[in-house]
Amino acid sequence: MSQDPNGTPAGALMIASGVINVVASAGFILAFGWLCFGLAWIIPMLVGLGEIVVGAAIMGGRPTPRVRAVSAMGIVSALACMNLLSVGLEVGSLILQARSSDKLLEG
Repeated sequence: MSQDPNGTPAGALMIASGVINVVASAGFILAFGWLCFGLAWIIPMLVGLGEIVVGAAIMGGRPTPRVRAVSAMGIVSALACMNLLSVGLEVGSLILQARSSDKLLEG
C-alpha cells in the first residue's frame, strides 16, 4: 500500500499542534487551577491528546476516519488556548489533507 506524500507531513503537523495545545492547556490549568475556571482547559488538553493520537495514526499509515473533524476541533482548541502557532499548524494540516487523494485521510 503506497502512502500519500501529503499524509506524513499532515500527521507531523497534527502531532506538533497537539503537543503545543497540551502544553498550553497544562499551563492554563496550573495557572488558573486554584480558580474554578482553570479546569475548563481540560477539554482542550484532551483534544490535543486526540490530535497526537490521530497524527501518529496517519504517520503510521493506518486509515483514520474523520481526520478532518479532528483537525477542526484542534483549531477550536488552539483558539481556546489563544495559541496562533497551533492554529497555523492545524490550518497547514488541513490544507495538506485537502490536497491528499489517499484513502488514509478520508473523512
